[in-house]
Amino acid sequence: MDKLDKLALEAFPPNEYLAPKKIIELSNKGELDFLALYDGATFIGFLVVKVYKQMAYLVFLAIDPLLRSLGYGSKAIKIFKEKYKNYECVLDLEKIDKNSLNFEQRKRRKAFYCRNGFKETNQFIRYNNEDYEVLSLSDKFDLNLFKKMLFAINVNNFHPEFL
Repeated sequence: MDKLDKLALEAFPPNEYLAPKKIIELSNKGELDFLALYDGATFIGFLVVKVYKQMAYLVFLAIDPLLRSLGYGSKAIKIFKEKYKNYECVLDLEKIDKNSLNFEQRKRRKAFYCRNGFKETNQFIRYNNEDYEVLSLSDKFDLNLFKKMLFAINVNNFHPEFL
C-alpha cells in the first residue's frame, strides 16, 4: 500500500488525488476497477477505470517515475484497450493552457494519449476549478452516455460541469 500511496501522491495534483485505500474500497464495492501493473515482480503502476454501461472511463493511469519513458505507459494503455475492447474507452486530461505552470507536461501527456489511439472529442469539463479535455478511442463519442457515467461516479469532490 505504501508504494501505491507514494505513486498516487507523486502522480496526481492534490485536487485530483484519491487515496489508494479509497480506490480499493470503491473497487471492492464494484464502483471502480483497479488494476495494479507489474513487470514480473516489479510494481510498475496502476490503472483505475469506471465502467458504466458501454463506456470505460480511464480515471487514473500512474507509472512509477523511475520507469517512465520505458514503454510502460503504452503497455498500460494496451492493457486498458484490450480489457475494455467492447466498451467506448474515454479519458480526460488537463486542458492545454499556455499559461499553466505545467504547460509542457500537458502537451506531452496529450501527445502520449494521441499516439496511443485516443482522439479529440471537442468536449471539455471542469472539476475542482480545473479544465479538462475529453479524449476517446472511438470515432463516435457518445456525449450523453459520458455525462450519465460522470454523474454516476460517487467520489467526494467530483462534481464535473460541462463547458
